[in-house]
Amino acid sequence: MYALYAGKVNITTSKTEVMESFDMLRHQNDSVRGGKVDSNLEQRLQLLDMHLMFQGRVNRSTLIDHFNVGTATASRTFKTYFEANPHNGYFVGGKKGGHYIADDFEPAYEHDTDRVLQLLCSGLVSYQLNTKTYGPPSTGLPNALCAVSVATVTRAMVSGKAVRIDYTSGTSGAASRTIHPHNIFAGGGAWYCRAFDEKSREFRTFRFSRITQATSSDSSLMVGEDGEWNASVVLSISPHNRHPNPQAHSFDLGMSDTAVYNQHTNAVVAGFLLTDLRVDSSEHGVLNPFEYPLRLLNREELEGVGSMSIAPGFDV
Repeated sequence: MYALYAGKVNITTSKTEVMESFDMLRHQNDSVRGGKVDSNLEQRLQLLDMHLMFQGRVNRSTLIDHFNVGTATASRTFKTYFEANPHNGYFVGGKKGGHYIADDFEPAYEHDTDRVLQLLCSGLVSYQLNTKTYGPPSTGLPNALCAVSVATVTRAMVSGKAVRIDYTSGTSGAASRTIHPHNIFAGGGAWYCRAFDEKSREFRTFRFSRITQATSSDSSLMVGEDGEWNASVVLSISPHNRHPNPQAHSFDLGMSDTAVYNQHTNAVVAGFLLTDLRVDSSEHGVLNPFEYPLRLLNREELEGVGSMSIAPGFDV
């Protein structure tokens, strides 16, 4: 998944009188019956809680767009949520109106940080369905992310503010830093945020799992544009010339009528993408073609790209 921060799912909805009529008819399915909350209402309450926690703000259009419901249903959802959690937010009117997170917010639900970051990164929403499956359990790294720390960082990202973090770097060890996050992305089974680091005075990439604590900051430092994030690069990839069956990997890349596959990305993500795809990025293609069945063809064009330091074999 390599996408810029997208905010929310963009689904247009009609607010006609006909829709509102159906909305009123659906009300009986969106109520608490026999001590149980209807599953549709439960999903809306969870999304409302998630937006407050991880974005710091939510309004009725969030629910309307996401669930394709009418204004009346969205309003009832807010009423139900804040009757049960009156101290979690406060209302602000006007152009940027909506409910904002309160200082003493306590999440009403346990949120899967991986799914939340998927939504924030690319607008994708995933649900676990109770159905027969035909594959193994998830074999990825355990989700070791602290939801509170992640939420503090993402709220700062959404609002354009700074955040103070305790961070353990793989090279320099543990330290406190004030960062200005602006985008998130996934690579190698992990989640990262891209941010300006006041300590080093440069933009850097931070792995969420290494943030042990995060608190809001009142830093007023003016931060410019992240040149690396905004720099577009092209990765020219082909099946490895030393692999005995390169055509098989041509099929993997969908290369039916061309010898080269051009992947467009940005300078920050490039190295992560090459690692995920197992692309031999060495100068002379010396890596094992069975472990790295693809080869980078335009290596010389990428020598000034910082993230290439993690690309397989780039330093060989």
